[in-house]
Amino acid sequence: MCGAFRSPVTSAERVDKRSTRHNTDATMPHEQLNVLLVDAAIVSNAERLIESCEHCNRFAQIPLAWILDQITGCDRSVTDYLLERPAKCPKCGHDVLEKTRIEP
Repeated sequence: MCGAFRSPVTSAERVDKRSTRHNTDATMPHEQLNVLLVDAAIVSNAERLIESCEHCNRFAQIPLAWILDQITGCDRSVTDYLLERPAKCPKCGHDVLEKTRIEP
């Protein structure tokens, strides 16, 4: 389990590793992939760390998932996220999803 979610989870919920969600890393067995459902409270925390996104800043390089790793304490190499709602870019208002590049 991720660092911030060792006890009963209130802000995110771990999904069964055999989820129907597609594993994009062909070298990683599904049994090693942790998928977290991220609730609105954590999305709001992440939004506070976003300055701009790839839609309004062509130099944005960091995927939102990396920010979620920092917030949750999860290991990016074995964790994927499913947002309860999209984050919003404070600069342009565009939806920001797990793979959207941002500038903190």
